[in-house]
Amino acid sequence: MAGTDDHTIILRLQNAWIAAETADRVDDLCALMTPDIIFQPPVGTPVVGRARVRDYLAADSPPIHRIILSEVAVELSGALAVKRAAFRTEFASGAVVAGRHLWVLRAPWRVAFVTWSFDSQP
Repeated sequence: MAGTDDHTIILRLQNAWIAAETADRVDDLCALMTPDIIFQPPVGTPVVGRARVRDYLAADSPPIHRIILSEVAVELSGALAVKRAAFRTEFASGAVVAGRHLWVLRAPWRVAFVTWSFDSQP
């Protein structure tokens, strides 16, 4: 069934994203995005376009030790998909943040929109 295959592809993309993010491989992250990606941080203006998102991600951020996801849900509708999850990010410093994120993906399954919120102020 095509939906199941698409679901599996999206979950593999999610795993590749986490691997790239924890290894600080920004270019690998960008390869998983559409050229017109939009990052909508919890506070501030959207970051639009792969080049600007790359700069945003490459900005001084602490090294990530581990990202744990739970409550992962993927909904497919033709050439669009929405992925939601709860996350817990553990930094090398010992700091921890938790919250929820939402992705919108476009076939051939690249991330087109990302937003997130925190359970408490980081």
